[in-house]
Amino acid sequence: MPTKLSLKGHCAVVTGGARGIGKDIAKLFLEQGCNVMVLDVLPNELQVFTTEYNPFIEAGAFLALKCDVSSLESLQEAFKEAEHA
Repeated sequence: MPTKLSLKGHCAVVTGGARGIGKDIAKLFLEQGCNVMVLDVLPNELQVFTTEYNPFIEAGAFLALKCDVSSLESLQEAFKEAEHA
């Protein structure tokens, strides 16, 4: 019998996570108990996602940041902000 993999307590970074497939993946991770950081260049969509998943934010399991993953500087800033969250 295969061992069931648990995501509880693990961390995930989802790029392009403010909408579409990325948003669905982030939701699945959150619902499985994973801590999730969502990065996207779309601030309005990030705000909508943040509003929908406020209970996870209050629990410290969810962080949504505006970030252009094609920019090393933007990525470094996002991870720096995540360290202090």
